[in-house]
Amino acid sequence: MSNLMTSYTKDIDVIKISFAGPITETSLFPALNLEGVKHVVLHLGEISYINSGGVCLWSQWIREFGENHASSMLILDHMPYVLSRYIVAIGNFIPKNSQIKSFLAPYYCANCNVESNRLLRAGKEFSTSGLDQELLATEKTLQCEKCGQIMEIDPLIEHVINLAASLF
Repeated sequence: MSNLMTSYTKDIDVIKISFAGPITETSLFPALNLEGVKHVVLHLGEISYINSGGVCLWSQWIREFGENHASSMLILDHMPYVLSRYIVAIGNFIPKNSQIKSFLAPYYCANCNVESNRLLRAGKEFSTSGLDQELLATEKTLQCEKCGQIMEIDPLIEHVINLAASLF
């Protein structure tokens, strides 16, 4: 039995699907009837991890989405770092008809060994027209709530921002 939980709501032309838990080789992804649907919003912020078997199942599900629903826009919201790493590393991890609306960027405080995530949103904390060095510079650091020292963002995030901007 899969520990991945999904729930969804459907408006007239938008389906919102929320995922929670791990994506593993036993995960079950929802079958989608997207007749008349223009946007599919995947809320991914509660995904805890993904293993190699989960990567295979996700890739298969997302490939079928891209092939069967090319007229529907896939919008990734609150994408966790565990998925961001694969989007950068695996070319077809998301279909071409996708946009990254927001993602959770990991920060680390070397002083007190604390990790924290910050939501970065398209058009707010990162530019949708390309990598904005000034905007990115303001997002590279975060003050640690525990000790007050500066936390640093994972360097891979620059690649995620570049990829996200290229999808708009």
